[in-house]
Amino acid sequence: MQKAKLSIRSIILLQISFLVTLLLIISCSPPDITEHIIVEDIPTESYNLYFYLDNEIVVEKIVEAGSIIGEVVIPDIDTEQYIVQWYDNSLFYGSPIDLANFVIDNEQDTTFYASITPIYLDITINKNNGEDPIQKRVYSTIFNEPDPQYLNYQVVPGRFTNLIFDGWYIDGKKIYTYNEVLYDHCNVYAGWKLPSGSSSWEATSIRVPNYITTLDDSAFENWTELEVVIFDEGSNLKKIGKKAFSNTKKLKSISIPDSVIEIGDAAFKGSLIEECIITNDSELSTIGKQAFYSTNIKSINLPNNLRHIKEEAFCACFSLEDVLLDHEDSQLSIIGKYAFSDTAITAFTIPSSVTTIEGGAFSSCTKLSHINVNSLNTIFRSLDGILCEDNTLVAWPDGKASTIIPEGIREIKEYAFGYSSIDSIQLPDTLLNIGNGTFEYSKLIHLDLPDSVEVIENNAFFFSALQDCHISANSKLTSIGSRAFYMTKISEFIMPPNIMIVGPEAFLNRYLSKISFHEGITIIGDYFNFVYTSSITLPDSVNSIVSNAFPQNTELFTNKTSLDELSEYGLSENQINRYVWKNKTTKEILK
Repeated sequence: MQKAKLSIRSIILLQISFLVTLLLIISCSPPDITEHIIVEDIPTESYNLYFYLDNEIVVEKIVEAGSIIGEVVIPDIDTEQYIVQWYDNSLFYGSPIDLANFVIDNEQDTTFYASITPIYLDITINKNNGEDPIQKRVYSTIFNEPDPQYLNYQVVPGRFTNLIFDGWYIDGKKIYTYNEVLYDHCNVYAGWKLPSGSSSWEATSIRVPNYITTLDDSAFENWTELEVVIFDEGSNLKKIGKKAFSNTKKLKSISIPDSVIEIGDAAFKGSLIEECIITNDSELSTIGKQAFYSTNIKSINLPNNLRHIKEEAFCACFSLEDVLLDHEDSQLSIIGKYAFSDTAITAFTIPSSVTTIEGGAFSSCTKLSHINVNSLNTIFRSLDGILCEDNTLVAWPDGKASTIIPEGIREIKEYAFGYSSIDSIQLPDTLLNIGNGTFEYSKLIHLDLPDSVEVIENNAFFFSALQDCHISANSKLTSIGSRAFYMTKISEFIMPPNIMIVGPEAFLNRYLSKISFHEGITIIGDYFNFVYTSSITLPDSVNSIVSNAFPQNTELFTNKTSLDELSEYGLSENQINRYVWKNKTTKEILK
């Protein structure tokens, strides 16, 4: 019983002790001052990081200053096959960085560049020599296969047994070194050329296998019996070489494989080909100089990939009427000199992509009455059917009824009227410059030169039919280029007073017999040394004559009254003795 009482007392004492302790703890706790403390957020600067692969952003990431960038995963990159290394500032500048441990700070660039290196590659090598393609898994990315040996494979029955190795190709593009760095699984195949001039023997038909990548220069030149050319399906042909089919006489039609990038210079020149089929899917980029010169083709399709039509590519194709060209989507950039000259085309629209049109591109096209320009072209425009670049006349449609050049034209581009059939033309009073070869070989007979013209460039009227060129005393003409009136039919020429430069052989022709000068000219240069004339009257304004200015024994009529006064012309005694000098009033010989 006593033990029970002690236990109850002990319990009561423990409870009292617990209460006292709790009160002491509460009394010793710090006061609650949370309502009186203002907690401010400490700002952390963030950066937008950009990760590039092949000049394109593949990943963007926001990282706070002082933080680790961490792992960056490029989509669609198999890290089991490729090693990805990152560089800051610029690709391959310095050493690669480890993004997993790279801390960004406020002085760090925010752009990073990836270098992708294959761990291994699966490649297929096809030598096309009768062997099966070789399958390889390579752990070196350098392709350095030796040239294959290729013997005794017939291309044309009985001929072409030894082809010429033309290099390795990957995805249709030629590898120009044998240390090509490979970046992806690929097929590598050997390219072969049909050798040029390999045999005097001619076939009536040939089959070109799909592994031939180049028809070498002159491959079938002068094959007068060749009638049919067949390219195997899936052709890998890239280039048709210079003169490859030149002067073939029985080949009438050919289909160019879509894989061909270039048709070489004079490839079909002088052949009698009538049809050349080029599809809209063609990769053709360049048509060479005189590629179809003087052929019988009637129409040609120019694919959108075509960028350059070189000089005289279709010149003298008298049967060519239709040039099919998508002027909206075409990538054509350059139309060369005389590219479509002497053809039967009736219409042409310059695509928006064209940036260069060389002289004479459409000259002597007698059925062409208008040259149009796509409205999106920012360089060229059509002015009443005339092709212009700013205030320069670039090309004149030879079939245009009017022969009046509009006012505002300040320059005529080189060869603009070359070989033209027009016999007269009215030049504007705004014209300043007549370009190189502008009217060469044209049928122009008469010309009134506006007083505004200051320069006539080289060969401007070279071998034209010009018989009369009227230049007034008020002309501003200061320069006449070399051979400007060479072999024309001009019989009389009056030199304007402001002339300063006349090029060599400017007036060489067998018809020119009378030369005179407008009053005001002071210096006579070596202008007429090759002119077949017997007498010339010098204006009173002349005070200097260059040595050998005229042919020996030419009669020169002057206002001088004695030989002693001729020293005023700056001629030596020997130079004076070259000519017969007469007073232009008395007609008497000076003594």
